[in-house]
Amino acid sequence: MQKLYNFVDDAKTVKFDSKGTAHVKLAPPYGVVSVTKFRKAHVQIGSTSATKFRLFFGHPKLMSAIQRNVDSKIHSFEITGPKMALTLHGPKNKTEKVELWVYVTD
Repeated sequence: MQKLYNFVDDAKTVKFDSKGTAHVKLAPPYGVVSVTKFRKAHVQIGSTSATKFRLFFGHPKLMSAIQRNVDSKIHSFEITGPKMALTLHGPKNKTEKVELWVYVTD
């Protein structure tokens, strides 16, 4: 089983808040997605002014976070919880279009 969240062909608009955090809505309405049927997550982030990203796994009230630098590489992670969310960290109070994809596999 696999699923691709593709925001390369149609870039995703994100808004960085006053702390420089942008929540990427992988799926409406909040962006937290179920990954119970998957074991690996692969992330590539393209055009953005963000310098770091965080991938969260777990339950909405108890999540572990993995932080990496934004670069042109594909980053792969073991899925460690039933839900997943993604944030970008960059300039404060800025809105921009970001090209990225998240691919989850079993």
